[in-house]
Amino acid sequence: MESKEISRAVCVLGMHRSGTSTITRAINLMGVYLGEELLPAADENPRGFWENAKILNLHERILESLETSWDDVHGIDPMIFKSHILAPYKEELVTLIHDEFGCSKLWGWKDPRTCLLLPLWTEALAELNIPVDFIIALRNPLEAAESLSKRNGFTKEKGLLLWFKYTLLAMKNSQGFPRVIVNYDNFLSNWQTEILKISSKFNIELPNDRDQFETNLNAFISPDLRHNKATRKEAAQTLPAPILKLYTALSDSVELDENKLNEEIYSISEISSLFSNYYDKEVSILQKRGESYEQTILSLNNENDSITHRFKSELEVMKNEKEDLAEKLNEVEQKLIEAEREKAALTEVISTIETSNSWRLTSPLRLAGRVGRKLVNGKRK
Repeated sequence: MESKEISRAVCVLGMHRSGTSTITRAINLMGVYLGEELLPAADENPRGFWENAKILNLHERILESLETSWDDVHGIDPMIFKSHILAPYKEELVTLIHDEFGCSKLWGWKDPRTCLLLPLWTEALAELNIPVDFIIALRNPLEAAESLSKRNGFTKEKGLLLWFKYTLLAMKNSQGFPRVIVNYDNFLSNWQTEILKISSKFNIELPNDRDQFETNLNAFISPDLRHNKATRKEAAQTLPAPILKLYTALSDSVELDENKLNEEIYSISEISSLFSNYYDKEVSILQKRGESYEQTILSLNNENDSITHRFKSELEVMKNEKEDLAEKLNEVEQKLIEAEREKAALTEVISTIETSNSWRLTSPLRLAGRVGRKLVNGKRK
């Protein structure tokens, strides 16, 4: 599917929790169209993600088809993008771009997963003859890792490694395209300078109503957007060598010298040792968790056995008590039956006596006896 060059795109690249949402909202206020269906705000991003829901959905389906995810520290084999495996998804992406942004002269998108799938995007945009500019959101790796730890429960090592992976892929795969690095700290403290840098680099005119534009941005950007703080000195003292080298190279690139920057990026060769150290720590953590889980399971099994034994004993006692009660109830019922029989027999005897001739003949005598007893009792009184 081909189209005339009637539109241009701006993409915000960067690791999760690195200020991409804030920067994307800023370029949106500059006139960059993001689509109609955006993700709703959430507790982790109360002012919005500014991500196109359709793009996010496609990204997640692609990653799932490759048996990976956004937080997988392994990289996607670059050869996959040169194969036909992702061809159906590329066609879907082309259709999405055409349908969602085909009528927009200036549009953009942001989803950190784009860092992982950027070759697919550049191919689709080339097929549509749409030029693209890239904004690289840069945040101190320690801050990003700490934010991921709070949000996702990741270890510091995993957070740092993900920052390294996303940032390195963003820089490598955007090589040769117009791009600018925006430091998140600088953006929060002096967004005016960063906005002018973006506007100048990509030739994006600022809104005519500059006062309203500044009012909107000032209302959106505030220091409370930054919950985790770390200095470059702390980074220099604690970051692994390859991460520190990449962070320093990008932080010092106020005016991008592309050739020098690319040389720095491709000179980072210590990644294998970083993976080794990371996995050693991760395996140790998992082993400790496994031992803890085993102890918990053993404790629960023992508790379950104890409870089961107690319940069985109590059930046996209740069963015996039930049998004793049933036996006693049966005895009482038998006694009641015998009593009813005796009552019936006595009633029959009494009835026989009262209806006999001798009972009738002796009736006057019984009457005289009662009268005599009354007379005697009366005299005694």
